[in-house]
Amino acid sequence: MPETGKRREASASDKDRISALPDALLLHTLSLLPSNDAVRTCVLARRWQYLWRYSPSLQLIHDSKSRFRDADHFNKFVSHLIVLRDRSPLVQCKIDLYPYEELEEYPYVQAVQMWIHYALACQVQVLNVTDDCGQQRLLLNVPFISRHLTILEHLHQHEKKRKRKTHFWE
Repeated sequence: MPETGKRREASASDKDRISALPDALLLHTLSLLPSNDAVRTCVLARRWQYLWRYSPSLQLIHDSKSRFRDADHFNKFVSHLIVLRDRSPLVQCKIDLYPYEELEEYPYVQAVQMWIHYALACQVQVLNVTDDCGQQRLLLNVPFISRHLTILEHLHQHEKKRKRKTHFWE
């Protein structure tokens, strides 16, 4: 069916209204998304290509909807993300480790420690780490030294009711 004059005029005036929003609002919106979804927005438009790198929040999580097939795939994504992301300040960093039920030690401890160091270098204010390492607890050897960190939360998946939250105030 050929387009009428009004329809052609309307489609020509359709613009990307979301990209017209201020950066602060777009960054806030990106901060609400899991990081893998925030990165995917880079294909929406030229303006979005690098915007995810400045998000004030990292949501390093996996769930049933995520595209990660296994812990190694998740680990590689997060490691690449922190190499490519700008070191702009972080308000929050949530790290939800991929489930690992083996009896041996969690194989990605060094990677997780690197992610935490990165968050601290980005002046993170709230850091949440959730592990699902079976019955054993993930032991991190990271000095949590930061004048910016105000809340540190480590939740073991088997202790959902009991959160370990530490508040830091100057």
